[in-house]
Amino acid sequence: MSRLDLQNRTLRIGFNNKPPITNIYGWDESMQTYRHIYGTDPFVLNLLARYFNFTYKLIDYHRDYGSLSSNGSWTGTIGQLARNELDLGIGGYAITYERINVIKFLHPHLFGQHTFAMAKITTLPDFDIFFKPFESIVWLCLLITLILSCLLYLVIKYLLPFKHINLIICSLNMLLQQSYPIRKDHLISNSAKIWLFSFAMMSIVLINIYQSYLFSILTITKSNEINNIEKLAESCQKHQTIPYTIKNNYAYEIIRHDNPNSSINTITKYMKFVANYEDGIKMIQKSNSVVFITSRVLLLLSQRYLGQDQLYIPMESQDTNFLTIVGSIICRPTFEYQNEFNRIISYLMNSGIILKIEKQELEQIRDKNQHILQQSYPIRKDHQIILTITKSNEIDNIEKLAESCRKHQTIPYTIKNNFIYHIINQDNPNKSIYTISKYLKFVENYEDGIKMIQKSTSVAFVAARARLLLSQKYLGVDQLYVPMESQETNFITVVASIICRPTFEYTKEFNRM
Repeated sequence: MSRLDLQNRTLRIGFNNKPPITNIYGWDESMQTYRHIYGTDPFVLNLLARYFNFTYKLIDYHRDYGSLSSNGSWTGTIGQLARNELDLGIGGYAITYERINVIKFLHPHLFGQHTFAMAKITTLPDFDIFFKPFESIVWLCLLITLILSCLLYLVIKYLLPFKHINLIICSLNMLLQQSYPIRKDHLISNSAKIWLFSFAMMSIVLINIYQSYLFSILTITKSNEINNIEKLAESCQKHQTIPYTIKNNYAYEIIRHDNPNSSINTITKYMKFVANYEDGIKMIQKSNSVVFITSRVLLLLSQRYLGQDQLYIPMESQDTNFLTIVGSIICRPTFEYQNEFNRIISYLMNSGIILKIEKQELEQIRDKNQHILQQSYPIRKDHQIILTITKSNEIDNIEKLAESCRKHQTIPYTIKNNFIYHIINQDNPNKSIYTISKYLKFVENYEDGIKMIQKSTSVAFVAARARLLLSQKYLGVDQLYVPMESQETNFITVVASIICRPTFEYTKEFNRM
């Protein structure tokens, strides 16, 4: 099959900045080009340009992605593509039913999670911390007890005019755990002895309770109580928290329509709006009762820029995920090279190259381009159906598994004739995965893989995370080790859907549902 050659044809590319997807700035009037072109989409575009021999002209649409007008026409980049005035559009375009009807999408390579962020609870000096271990009634009783000891001392001193032990000072010393010198000529009456013994026993109890409570307050710092969507919904119902998102945001339009998650439905009822991402971050900084819902990746970048002590973002999990969005490069309806472009993007996606580039872009934005953080929110690769590893607790990522395989300490297995193996085995840019694939052995089916793990501690089984977690639940956590979900344990991300025959005439209607 001969390679497509576009013979240096110039394609018109519309872009909107969405770090780390697109990060283009620094227009040079003399050269008629941009000096700084970064991001995942520009990287893919450059590879396509070199491979298919074409050039391109970048046109900035200044965050105008496009929306559907009341007259049925589209504005922005999508509108230009629908009218065949552009060839491609980059910047992390989410695949939606409305957009599919007017433009085409290339092979999806972007996966983004929407979550929430709020102000981090700061620990300020609390000057009444020494009074918190006891309720006010306890302090009052203690004060009355000391006054009684004072009266008792005065009575004893009046009735027995000798040198007596000072009950007031002695009682205070017991509370403060200090010694009290008793002289030989001090007289201790029976009533004083009873008092001192009773006060000593009481002091031991009070001091232990006081110290335990105070140390726990000083040791355990305050943390954000809202760490998932369910708790956020409860807080909104109690009017303790106000949720915000960006106005005219397609993500909000998706989650508010008959969402099966009752907590998300509750949050949408109280939702308020800001004009852009910067206003959302400012709202968080102004008030502790504000929650801002947007893309996780830009929130993480803002957290790095502002500081961990300024912005709280919950852990990445299903309980904190409002929406997972699939995105790709868009093209005009009459774009005739879609299949050829899809083939290359599919290879880049399956081999892990795009994931690696995205990680590099995130680091570059953090270190060199922090001013780009205040641009519109990006779409991020999310962990969906993940192939991962299972082995002893010491091997907690792919790199360590590769080292163990090289030392012949671990034997990696996967299912025979599995399409996943063929994907990760083809010149994978991840050296660790490439190393593991050299030592990979095969089992006939998933059940045989689990049996191999149970027979030997030197076996690692590479399979879908969802299935491994189910097996772990069935066999027990003490029988099967599955590493934490992260990019370091992810071999590949698989996107799946329902398939249909080529002539299926109801595709659009089914997609809409």
